Amino acid sequence: MICEFGHKNKASKNFCETCRKKYWAKAYQQTEKRKAFLISDKYKTYLQSDKRKATTKAYRNRVKNEIFNLLGGVKCNHCGFSDQRALQIDHKNGGGTKERKGLHENPKAFYRLISKNPNNYQILCANCNWIKRFEKGEHG
Repeated sequence: MICEFGHKNKASKNFCETCRKKYWAKAYQQTEKRKAFLISDKYKTYLQSDKRKATTKAYRNRVKNEIFNLLGGVKCNHCGFSDQRALQIDHKNGGGTKERKGLHENPKAFYRLISKNPNNYQILCANCNWIKRFEKGEHG
């Protein structure tokens, strides 16, 4: 068999032994460069920059507003409370903890899931959400 780089390969693998070593050496170098960057002052400065914080906050608020509008507006579906600071996305049939863990607590993936299946979610204020959890036995 011939590997991806045209070398003769005894085993039925994508890389011959020589190419495999080169591949992993390059991958290791890239990993080391990334680690060095992540602990660099340049990256720490970037993380702490006001521009980055403002951009991230604006993005989160935009996505949050899109989701709220998709789920019926900025008000609690149970009592009508409309202060966005206390509104939460609720799973109509429970199971939110399992779902979030399955998504590895990734907010972007969670919002994509909501936009694909809006009928499974609702907007509740914090009080109504906790009352619902206890009434339906959804608490852990």
